[in-house]
Amino acid sequence: MSIDEQTAVATGAITTEKQTYRTYIQTSSDKDGKTVVDKIKAQAEASAKVTDKNDPLFGLATNWAKLEREGWTLLCENEFVRYNIKSVDGFFALVTDKDQQNYIIQCGLNYAMNAKANAAMVALKDGTPEPTPEFDGETIDLRVGVGSEGKYSINEPPSRKSLTDIEKLMKTLGGLNLTQEQKEAMLLQVAAAFSAQKEAGEETGETE
Repeated sequence: MSIDEQTAVATGAITTEKQTYRTYIQTSSDKDGKTVVDKIKAQAEASAKVTDKNDPLFGLATNWAKLEREGWTLLCENEFVRYNIKSVDGFFALVTDKDQQNYIIQCGLNYAMNAKANAAMVALKDGTPEPTPEFDGETIDLRVGVGSEGKYSINEPPSRKSLTDIEKLMKTLGGLNLTQEQKEAMLLQVAAAFSAQKEAGEETGETE
C-alpha cells in the first residue's frame, strides 16, 4: 500500500517548490475600437535578475524584463506549488487516480523514448570520410538499447539529474571542504547579506 501525501512529504518522498509565472500580451484595436489580444506569452520567472540598480527594471527576472522592454504588457502573475518526486511511493501518494497515474507515466515514458530515439538517429560514426549514420536499417529496442552498456535505452542512467535550487545549493556546499558548523555559518552569512541588501533597496526606494 502506498503512503499518503502527508507522509510522503514528511519522509522526503515528495518535495515542493514555488514557481512564479507571468503572462504578457501584445494588443491592438479592432474596427469597433475594442482591445484584442494579438500575442500572448506565459513565462516562469528566471533565476537571473536585472542587477543594474540604475535600471528601472532592477530586481526583475531577466526574461520578464526582456518582454517589458519589447513593449509587452503584463496581464497577470500567479504562483504555483510544484512537486518533485523522490520515490515511486511519492508519485502514487501525489497522484491517486489510476487512470491519471497511467497517463502521466506514459507521458514521461514517451518523453524518454523520444529523446533516446532522436539521439540514436543523429548519432554519426567517427573517422568516416563522409557523414555516416551510426544506425541505418536497424530495429532498436528502447528497453534494452544497443551494446553491452545499453546505450540509447530508457534504462540508461541520465547523465544529468534535475535538481531543485535548494538541492543545487546543498550540493555546492557538500563539495566544499568545510565542517557542518562552517557550512551552517556560511548559510547564516548569506541570509544576513541578502537581508541587508533588501533593507538597502527599501531605503532607496528600490524593490525586487
